[in-house]
Order: sequence, then C-alpha cells, then structure tokens
Amino acid sequence: MFAVEGKTIKQIDKMAMEEYGIPGLVLMENAALRVVEFMQKHINLTSQMVCIIAGKGNNGGDGIAVFRHLWNLGYQPYLILANATEKLSPDAMKQYRMVEMMEVDPSHLVFSDQEKEILDCMEEADVLLDALFGTGFSGSMREELWETYTNYNDSSATKIALDIPSGLDSNTGLGDTVMESEYTVTLGVPKIGLFLDERKRAGAVFLGSISLPETLLRRFDTGYSILTAKEVSNMIGKRKAQLHKGDAGKILLVGGKKGMTGAVYLSAEGAVRSGAGLVSCVVPEDVNAILEQKLTEAMTIPMSGTEGCLGVDLADEILKESALRDVLILGPGMGRHEASTGLVKRLISESTIPLVVDADALFHLANIWPEEIERRSPMVITPHEGEAARLLGWSVSEVKKNRVGAIEALQGRYGGVVLLKGSRTLIYDGKKLAINSSGNPGMATGGSGDVLCGLIGALMGQGLDPFSAAETGAYLHGLAGDLAAQEWGEESMKAGDITSYIAKALMSVKQVWESHAFLTKIV
Repeated sequence: MFAVEGKTIKQIDKMAMEEYGIPGLVLMENAALRVVEFMQKHINLTSQMVCIIAGKGNNGGDGIAVFRHLWNLGYQPYLILANATEKLSPDAMKQYRMVEMMEVDPSHLVFSDQEKEILDCMEEADVLLDALFGTGFSGSMREELWETYTNYNDSSATKIALDIPSGLDSNTGLGDTVMESEYTVTLGVPKIGLFLDERKRAGAVFLGSISLPETLLRRFDTGYSILTAKEVSNMIGKRKAQLHKGDAGKILLVGGKKGMTGAVYLSAEGAVRSGAGLVSCVVPEDVNAILEQKLTEAMTIPMSGTEGCLGVDLADEILKESALRDVLILGPGMGRHEASTGLVKRLISESTIPLVVDADALFHLANIWPEEIERRSPMVITPHEGEAARLLGWSVSEVKKNRVGAIEALQGRYGGVVLLKGSRTLIYDGKKLAINSSGNPGMATGGSGDVLCGLIGALMGQGLDPFSAAETGAYLHGLAGDLAAQEWGEESMKAGDITSYIAKALMSVKQVWESHAFLTKIV
C-alpha cells in the first residue's frame, strides 16, 4: 500500500479541487463519514459521552462535520472549539455554520474561552476524538494548549485521532508532545509519519477513502509503501504442483561458535519453516556435535576453525560449497574473532550467489572499507539500530532520530538492500522504501533477528528478488511474532516461538482477499 509524506497531502487536495473539480467540502464530508463509520463499527457509542476536540484548520473542520453527523444520527456528542470561531478556516467555518443552523443544544458546544468547561468535558468523556491538528503540524504543542494535551493523554477514555495524532510529525514520525490514541482513522492515503513513529502513538491505523481519484494518487507514488497482508500475499504466490526440494531453495548458512550455537539453530529453523528446500550450515567442527543434535531437517558442514571461529583460511572451501547453493546467509553466531573479518570480506566480495548479511558479520563489515569490497551478487544487510550506528560511525541516538536518513546512508555506503530493524522495520534499495506494519515489543528478545535472516534467505531461495524477500520476510516475521504473542504474551514469548508460528503466518496471508471497502484496517 503506497504512502506519502504528510507535506504532500495539501498538494493532493489542491489538485483534487483544481484539476478534478472536487469541492473541498466534499472531501471534508467524505472524511467525516469515514470517521463516523469507524466509530459505529468499532466503538460502542450507546450511552457513551463523545467529546470532539476541533482545531481551526481543515482537520478541525472534519471534526465539526463528525459532530454534525453524530448529532443527526441521534447521538449527543460534545464539540470543543479549541480556537475562536473567527479563526476557523473557510471550509471549517462552513461546517460550523451548518451546526449553528441545526439548533443544537448550546450546552454541547464548548468554546475556547471556557477553560473549565473544556476540562470538564474531557474528564467526563467516554470517547475523545482528536481533530486538533492535521498533517501540517511540526514542532511542539503551544503553551495555551498544554492542558488539553496533558488531559487528553491522561484520560482513560477511548481515544481516536482524526487523520493523524495531533503533535506527530506526518513526515518523520517524531514529536515530543503527541496526543496518543488507541485508533487513528487516516484519510485518503497513509502518511509515512504514522508508521515511522517507533512508539506507535497512532495505535491501530485504519485508512478511510475520501474518493480521491486513483489517477491523481498514482502521480504521487514516490516509492514509499506500507507492508500489509495483501501485498505480501501477492508476492508469495502459490507453490508449483511439481516441485523438487532442490527447486525450493538451497541455503548455505555460515556462522556459529562455542556459546552461540543457538543463533545458527534459530536461523536454520527460520529458513526451514519458511519453505527452503535444503539448508546446510557451515560451522566450526568443535560445535558440530551440538548442532547435529539440535538440527534435524538442516545439515551441518563442519570445518576446522581458528580458535573456535570460522576464519579467512576457510574462504576457498566455503566459496566452493556456496557455488552449489542458491543463497548464502552470513553471520549468525559467528563471533568477533579478527580472523573472521577477512572471511566476511572475501565471501561478500567473491560470492556468486545472493547474500543475507546479519549479526556478527555486520560487526566485521564495519571493520572493512566499502571500497575494499567489489560485490558480484545481490546483498541484503539486516542491522538493528546499534549495528547501523557502528556501520555508519553515527551514535545510536542519531540513528533513532533519523532512521530514514540512516537507511539511506547505509544503502549509499554498501549498496544492495538494507533492512533496518526496529519497532517499525524499514527496507530500502535506493529507490523504494517499505515500512513494516507487523510485530510487537515481545519480539525484542535474543535470537529474533536470527530467525528473520533465515526467513529472508529462504524467500530469496524460492525466487523472490532481494527487496521483495526482505519486505516479505519482515512482515511474516512480525506476523508470526504477533501470533506467538497472542498465545504466550509479549513478556514470555521467545525467538523459538516465532519460528513455530511462521507456518500460521504464511497460511494467514495466503487467505487474504482484496477489499474494496471505504474503510480498511492497515495495522
């Protein structure tokens, strides 16, 4: 599902009005109807006090229109006008004039100078709708709105954001004063800021169609996308009826050392569970017996290590093995012995098959000048924020504050496909940026990343191009984690639970059908 930066929305609306002749009030009415539709479907409005906080711009106008529709449906909502009425935008003012003509109970209209009534309304509300600021917001909440902001976040009411939570930057997902919601109904087209926010302050996100012309939206498809089950289902497709195990992907995994055999095991299991036909693991011979006990479906290829680690002296032998395979996974449990740096350099430079570079291989990659590597084949690197910082020479806080900038810098430095792990995993190939919508905090556990690199390697082995394999792998990995969390809880789940649910995740996305509804859940 393609997405845009929030700064683009004003341009889209302007072109819809000027080029397609769609009045702004029509867009506003459609927006309001989508929000009302969401509330009726997902919120029990019976005997509930609904309080709508409307700003002065068109986001506030949408909120005023929601109030009008709810009132006409027989509910008894309250409308807080956070600014003086003379400051309303032209379309918001038209919505307010309609409300005035309806002879609404005056006690249900709360004005900006009624500070006590505003706070009382918010305190007593069962449902709060945030229509204060739209996509044009940046910076921090103004001082005069501080009480509104703090009371909103402290409220135990069900909280819904109209288009985007107020205070959240629609371009970057940053914001230190954000009105955090359980639900967001975003309108027209998803804004990337909703999904770049690692704290997920938008809650569950629904997309409401406001009938913007598809021909117009296609002109703004700049390469941003949000991964959903529908897209992943299309990429996976069906297996051929006649398929040999050798046709389903032959994976060579290189890693392992004493004390870190679990990483190899989890990565191999991730690959096997994801449909890889044959998985072989090159490991130091002194841990081979352990892995032969742990691995049943995957094979091991023991090699003599350097102080228990795979060293550069094994490069020719490993390259010979890799020539018989489809994908090379490099790094799980490898360790950080200096002898392995040369091995990583040679394997990345000389491999003739696609690579997935993860874990300790990224540590070694950071010690190699990019100019020293001349890749022959496609590569996916999968750093978390700490590894990304090391690869770039940035601080971790710099990566956290500018994750899009970090992934762009990584791709510019190393080429190929970069998958930047996190609460919102990003995938970038120099042209397209995908944002993963699945996953949960329970996946922040040792070994989770090992499962992911095995999953990506398996998908590449089955014919997906590196970018598609990385984005599909990220979504399936997160979905498997979501399914595991439903059984075990986020606190108790472990990486092995994720592998157990890969099969159910695959089945789940294959059962997705195309929806043509006006209101669609994204995440």
